[in-house]
Amino acid sequence: MGSITAGELVDEASRILYDRVQVAYPIPELLQYLTAAQRQIVALKPEAGIVIHTLASQSGSRQTLPNDAVALSRVIRNSSGRTIVLIDQREIDEQNVDWHSATPAADAEHYVYSAETPRDFWVTPPSDGTGSYEIAYVKTPSTIQAVDDVIEIPDIYSNALVRYAVYLAYMRGGKTQNLNAASIMQSAFLVDLGLREQAERKVEPGMRKRDNPYSQ
Repeated sequence: MGSITAGELVDEASRILYDRVQVAYPIPELLQYLTAAQRQIVALKPEAGIVIHTLASQSGSRQTLPNDAVALSRVIRNSSGRTIVLIDQREIDEQNVDWHSATPAADAEHYVYSAETPRDFWVTPPSDGTGSYEIAYVKTPSTIQAVDDVIEIPDIYSNALVRYAVYLAYMRGGKTQNLNAASIMQSAFLVDLGLREQAERKVEPGMRKRDNPYSQ
């Protein structure tokens, strides 16, 4: 969670857009762009969206993350304090083909995770549904609805948030000069995220066409 309000970022975006009175680019529109910016940053830099959460266990071996989850980062421990260790699925399958139907317990000893199923993981022994796990997962940022809302990703990304919001604002009009400015702003956004190679590709000859603002 950050500490900067959306209003502070809106004001900075308006300054860059030469629209301090926020007529050409009204506040509700810029708030939409900041929402998109937060989500784009998390898509490119998942660590920006990691939160710690206590997940109530679900009966059985399969555990599903909250609805706002993008992907699991790691399972830290049982709420009782006992560590849960990541194990390779092939290893546990070879050791015990029936591990999914083992005797349930409140605490897990190991967990299995695959990027192919980013919102699910499996525990052994299976859960009896009475325990809970402390986990870290990548959260989809919420919709920013007011200038008093605090950004949900770390403050270090504030410059990138403003640049992406301005990029989307420039993309809206479709004018050639605005599209050129948008390309420059998008490149600066990628540099802010440490994605310099992608930024350089964005300004190569022939790359100044109108991109999908939500593309990676």
